[in-house]
Parts: sequence; C-alpha cells; structure tokens
Amino acid sequence: MRIRSTSGGSGSGASGSGRRDDSGERRQSFRRKQRVGDRVRGTMLGWESPGLAWVEISGVRLLAALESGPEPGAPLTFLVKALEPDIVLQELPAAAGGDSLIAESVAGFWAARAGFEHAVQDAPLPEDLADAPDPRARLHEHLAAHPPALDAWLRAQSAVEALNAMLVPARKIMLLYRPELMPAAWDHELLVNHGRELAWAFTLPHWGRCQVRILHHPPVAGARVFLERPEHVEPLKRVLPKLVETIAAAALPNVQNLDRIDILSVGQLPPGSGQLLAGLFTNPAEGRPTTGFSARV
Repeated sequence: MRIRSTSGGSGSGASGSGRRDDSGERRQSFRRKQRVGDRVRGTMLGWESPGLAWVEISGVRLLAALESGPEPGAPLTFLVKALEPDIVLQELPAAAGGDSLIAESVAGFWAARAGFEHAVQDAPLPEDLADAPDPRARLHEHLAAHPPALDAWLRAQSAVEALNAMLVPARKIMLLYRPELMPAAWDHELLVNHGRELAWAFTLPHWGRCQVRILHHPPVAGARVFLERPEHVEPLKRVLPKLVETIAAAALPNVQNLDRIDILSVGQLPPGSGQLLAGLFTNPAEGRPTTGFSARV
C-alpha cells in the first residue's frame, strides 16, 4: 500500500489532526527509524470501502489496502517496501497453529523480495531481458556485475527455498521468483500447482496489480487475466499472447507439447486481491479469482 493521508491528499502519511507540518514530521521520523525490509505493527481502525481500511501505525492514521478481513481493533503487521518517494507498506499474513511457520516464511520471502527490488534501483534490470535466449542466465550475468544486487538476489532465492520446503509437502504448491520474465514489473509471485496449473501475480507502473492464471490440459492451455485497472485491457491484449507463452514455457512441464494457449477472459481484479501468497491464509472472497491456490495451507 502507498500511504494516503486522512485529509485525502497525496502525501505518504498524516496524523488524525490533518496538520501538514505534523504529518511531515511524522513521515520523516518514520523514514529515519525504518529501513526497507523492516516490519512495523499497526491497528485496524475501520473499513472505508471493500479492500480499503483505516489503520494506525506509529501513531499515524493511514488509509491502507488490506487483503485480509480484520475486525476493528485487530493488530496488523506490515512490511516496509519503500521509503522514497512514497512510504510503501505491505500487509503481512497472520496465521495460527501449523500455519504460523508458513506465514513467517511468506513474510521472509516478501522482505527479501523487497530488498532485491530496492537493490536493483541502482542496477536496473535490462528492458530486453525477457527476450534473451536464456533470460535466467542473462539475469545472473547482469547481477554478477552489481554485487549489492547479487547479494539481495541470493537472499531472495534462499527465502524461496525455505518457503518451498513447507509449501511443496503441504500443498504440492511451488513458488517461483522470476523477475527476469517482466523486468518492468515488481511484486512477482508465481505459484505452480501439480504442474498443471499456475498463477502469476505482478504489479506494473500503469496497470497496477495483475494476475495471469493458466490451466494446462495438454495439448491446450487456457489463461484468464485479471487487472486492477481494466482501462488498460486493450494495450495489454497486444502483449498477452507472448506474455502467457513466456510464463508457460518457464513453469509448465511438457510445454513443448502444447498446440496452443487460449486467452479465455480478461477482467477486473476485485478489491483485496493481488498477492497470491496472502490468499493461502484468507478465505476466498466473492468475486476473487480462484484456481485452488486460495485454499488454506
């Protein structure tokens, strides 16, 4: 979430009084105390609209996009994804019992991913990376020339391995982190289920959150696409076939045996959807896309 002020402005945070000076001081204090990858605690205050709620973090009243459905007064935990130019926080999953270890591993992956995305701001991924004969090898070549980004990448891969050590035995679900498939996007999550079904989530600057879900029934596969901002459907349709083929080739077994991949539908991503891993800890909501990945672990 990008922090929005209580007065409806575009600032990255505000106090309940709406005083701009106090709001600015609180934001700067937050930036001085926190680093990308840190976790901060907050409290749910109340719902503004579906998927959008008022929360309080460090004494500041903020408008936040929430994927869970907490009651007022519920404690929440957020990951610091960015501090400049906006303060950007992400809700972390909460789970009890046996799910708590998986939730902790999800939070660890999100923190490592945020660290990598922060590191590559100083070493942007090549725009034509996905068009390379071997995008993964080209990514490694690029990172080898930028040690801080390489270190962050290795931490992200370690977090993926730690999470898969729990997800694969429990649900036969595997997480892949493949930012080289769309270098302009962030928040990449790719889940593969039984080698026949995959879901890919990412965020693009103009399109917002996106999900591509593919069901593999050889010799064909069908794809459904969900967008946070449906006004960008038409430009997306021009790149969808190649996009779907790219992700299918990266994640589906025996993809060479496919005769075709059909784009079945392009629709709006409902409020509160977006992060695939968060869906492992929340009940499916009406209207949210689901292919089985939203079941509790």
